[in-house]
Amino acid sequence: GSLFELKFVNCIVKQQKKSEYMDEATILLPDEYVLFKNDDKDYELDSASIAQDKADKTIGAQHPLDFNGHNRMEDGMPDIGAFEYYKKENETK
Repeated sequence: GSLFELKFVNCIVKQQKKSEYMDEATILLPDEYVLFKNDDKDYELDSASIAQDKADKTIGAQHPLDFNGHNRMEDGMPDIGAFEYYKKENETK
C-alpha cells in the first residue's frame, strides 16, 4: 500500500496528463501559462487567470473570505486558490 492517500479536487496542476489522483474538475495547465500576477511569490490571480470562478461553491461558502479579506462568494463563483481575483482601481485589465 501507499504511505498516504492523495486527491486533487478543483485544482490547477502543471502536468501533461491527468492521473488517478485528480477529479474531473482538475485543470491541467501548460508550463508557459500565466496564472498569477507575477512570479515573485505573489499568488494573487492575474486578470486572465484560468482559476477565476472555477472553485467548488460548497468549499467557497465554508471559507467565504480570501487571504486579503475579500468575499470569495461576492460574484457567486469563488476562484481556485487563496486569493479571489478582483479588479483594483488602478488596474487597466
